Amino acid sequence: MYPHSNKFLCLMDDNSIKDNYGRFQDFGIPPAKNGDYAFLLHILKSLKSKDKGACILPHGVLFRGNAEGKIRMNLIRRGRA
Repeated sequence: MYPHSNKFLCLMDDNSIKDNYGRFQDFGIPPAKNGDYAFLLHILKSLKSKDKGACILPHGVLFRGNAEGKIRMNLIRRGRA
């Protein structure tokens, strides 16, 4: 399985943050006003151990701090990026 996502929305609503599927439990909750990492974490959660995935994101995800910086560090520390 090779999930691919070309992000079509930047904004999440309050229901997305509730995370009923556990997408954010391992890496952190992305900010509601910018859902770039929400798409990436959704893909990661959907993958099985041997699967690969791709997500096209804007350059800004490499430089933002706060919650997104913590998510980025968790992805790197766990070998997912």
